[in-house]
Amino acid sequence: MNFGRGGPMRLRMFALIAALGPLAVGSAPAVAGLAGAYVDTVSYFDVSDPPPGPTSVSASTPEPTPDCTTIHYCNILNYPIPGSSQNFPFPTVPSTSPLNYVLDSLSETYVSVSDNQITITNNLSAPFCFTSQCTGPFSGFGFYFSSGVDITKVTASGPSDFLPISGGLSCTPTSIIVNLNGDSPQVGDKLILDVYFSGSGPIALETSTWAMMLIGFAGLGFAAYRRTGVLARAV
Repeated sequence: MNFGRGGPMRLRMFALIAALGPLAVGSAPAVAGLAGAYVDTVSYFDVSDPPPGPTSVSASTPEPTPDCTTIHYCNILNYPIPGSSQNFPFPTVPSTSPLNYVLDSLSETYVSVSDNQITITNNLSAPFCFTSQCTGPFSGFGFYFSSGVDITKVTASGPSDFLPISGGLSCTPTSIIVNLNGDSPQVGDKLILDVYFSGSGPIALETSTWAMMLIGFAGLGFAAYRRTGVLARAV
């Protein structure tokens, strides 16, 4: 490409505009997720709909939590620690790998929680809520997170025998409720919950980024205008 007599100046202008591309992407606001939040994961059988879980949890939330103080079929899931497992203090969701709970003795499932996804793996071929006393409308899970997360939507995917019942998947900014009452999953069936947050979707450029891009394009237009004027005078 021939940049003419003003080649060095115009070349620097092109370099400036090229540099704005990565800046536009890098300066876009990050989308928040579950990573870094405390999580209280609870399984329920035969309870009210929705279950009476907390609105939010923190490291100082006392044990036992409000979830299982008066409910018979209720279990706060344990996570592994060296040589054992525990359910309190509540764990934080890692940023690089999922939080993997040990086998839940009530629901006979394995649960993992990552930054934007929850996976529930069934380990027993039997109806969900397999005791004869189960007559309540809710058997499933509650996931309760510390303040700071901003959940806006949750979607579910999995085999037809291991999906939330109609109207059985709901969320607040800090919690997710999953009702599997009556499901009959097979061993190894996986229910995957994809979690969406405020700010998910197309990323809008910041005002400062737009301003810098416009200045760059204006400079390029001015350089082209001067070149046109020089050529006209030469003729």
